[in-house]
Amino acid sequence: MLTTEQKIAHLKSLGFDGDMSQIENFYNQKPFDKNDRNVKELIRFSHSLWKEYSNTLQNLSRAKSSTERSFLDKRIENLINIAIPDHGIIANLCDGFYATVGAIDHEKNFITSINKNVTLGDYTLLRLEDYALIGENVNFGNRYFDCNVPENKQIVLEKDTWICSNCVIGSGARIKDGTVLAIGAVVRPNGTTQENSLSVGNPATTKYTINKNQPTKEKEQPRSKEEIDFIVNHINLLGIKVDDEFIRLLNGENFNCFSKTVSEVTQFSHELSYEYNNPLITEQRRKEILDILFPIQGKNFSVGRGLFVDILGIAKVGNNVKIGDNSFFAGNITIGNNVKIGNNVTFAGIGHELEKQNRHLRDYNGIFGEVCVIDNIKINSGLEIGNNCTFAPNSHLTQDLNFYTILLANGKTIQDPTKPNDFIEEMIK
Repeated sequence: MLTTEQKIAHLKSLGFDGDMSQIENFYNQKPFDKNDRNVKELIRFSHSLWKEYSNTLQNLSRAKSSTERSFLDKRIENLINIAIPDHGIIANLCDGFYATVGAIDHEKNFITSINKNVTLGDYTLLRLEDYALIGENVNFGNRYFDCNVPENKQIVLEKDTWICSNCVIGSGARIKDGTVLAIGAVVRPNGTTQENSLSVGNPATTKYTINKNQPTKEKEQPRSKEEIDFIVNHINLLGIKVDDEFIRLLNGENFNCFSKTVSEVTQFSHELSYEYNNPLITEQRRKEILDILFPIQGKNFSVGRGLFVDILGIAKVGNNVKIGDNSFFAGNITIGNNVKIGNNVTFAGIGHELEKQNRHLRDYNGIFGEVCVIDNIKINSGLEIGNNCTFAPNSHLTQDLNFYTILLANGKTIQDPTKPNDFIEEMIK
């Protein structure tokens, strides 16, 4: 993690010159002038960098040689090093990410994992401590708040924190050690959570304290033996040898997502997703990619642009299913027949145990990895799902779902965290 002086030197090495005092103020959480020439150039440069990052991920998916792949891999690594100088281990950094260059502090010996569509506001500062895990569609900063807290008051994710999908965290917030923010939780500017707690709602409120004796939910068998054999054969035909950890995943058991097969399938799934979203590919190739990502599918299955599949093969889709743009699939998802799904829908079926020691990035059976939990999401036949919906792990949809809604495991719903809503006491059982 760099000091402010080192960050300024880093910017100068990138070609910044002249008066850097306003950028120094920005990094030091002091008042600064957004109209300063170098501040404006910093924001412009940052947006350009992350646009190139997403484009490079797309190009990587179409690399035709090991030489080209090596070149693009190095460019991806270089872009991350430019944006987050002197960072620790970032286990996962998907597309849709944005942070102003130098805005994230992350010690060299720290580990973090960042999923798809995680964004910081232009003037948001974030400190990531050890083992901070961030799910998809998480927003940091004041864009959804009307408040007097300075935009550049640093947000801190302390050690062993887990931020689930669709959370919003305002400037100056501190997420204390061991906190789990449930799907859709909102931490207001300057807000603080309780250590080792599950926090839910808007504003985020402690549901209960997490302890080492936290009960683990019973898992049901997500797929039949015949379906598992079919998926295993499908992956073997792709040239990836299935290992025991991937079988654990298919059986709904806890698994190490950095095992050889899981890592290879995950990377391949991401690259196929990036290729699918490229506007230059043919419709025939897009159909081929859908067949690879969703081997268990019925007739008349279509998906719009912006598709992201975390791990291919484990979603099951019925007949006459139509999905809009910007959909996210993670987990054992079962969609019935004649289902219509809108845009910006997230199926968040992969997570971790609540107790922090059980979700550490750690040495796992001799392999450095992250212990994950895969859950089931079910959607009955004949339903219509509106735009901007999110499905929590173990959720089961039995009726139509309105726009901007999060479906929870207990069948209750809450509104998207970017919209005003009251705290619901019994959100999670």
